[in-house]
Amino acid sequence: MKKIYLLLEITCLIVIFTAVAKNKELYKVGVGDVLRISVLGHEELTSVVTVNPDGTIMFPYAGIIQIKGHTLAEIKEKIISKLSPDYIKYPEVVIHLEETKSKKFYVYGEVKNPGVYNLTDKMTVLKAVSMAGGYTAYANTRKVKILRPREDKSGYKEININIEDMVKNPGSRQDVVIEDEDIIVVMEK
Repeated sequence: MKKIYLLLEITCLIVIFTAVAKNKELYKVGVGDVLRISVLGHEELTSVVTVNPDGTIMFPYAGIIQIKGHTLAEIKEKIISKLSPDYIKYPEVVIHLEETKSKKFYVYGEVKNPGVYNLTDKMTVLKAVSMAGGYTAYANTRKVKILRPREDKSGYKEININIEDMVKNPGSRQDVVIEDEDIIVVMEK
């Protein structure tokens, strides 16, 4: 029986980490993030840019573009729309996220909007689940996990939380503060 539970848990972790990789394309760019932007056939336009504190970047021929809070696909469309009418007929823009300076966390499992979210100061598990649209009807609020990266990058530390108990008895347990790269998993009933 223990082997079955172990196999089930390993399968869940594989699904979660696959979802994390898939959702990188849904990542919303933040202040300090570094992007490499290229226009195929126009090497002179290749730029490595850092998102300014006001959420903008400067790109040749396109000028200042507001990109904070947008996905790479949305930024690509913004650049294409600025280049295509006057400078390049059919620009082929490629954008790579070189470095993330903005902090993020992930929410998966039985929530309405699983995905990647930007981390703000004093973000707690309850607030994170709320940002993800709340629980589905199948959520087990007694079994919520935080997978927190170990400092030595050797894997994840698992923190188990009973949110139902926390809500019923506010003084019994403190709402855990989320850290950069935490993965919150709301298990199924």
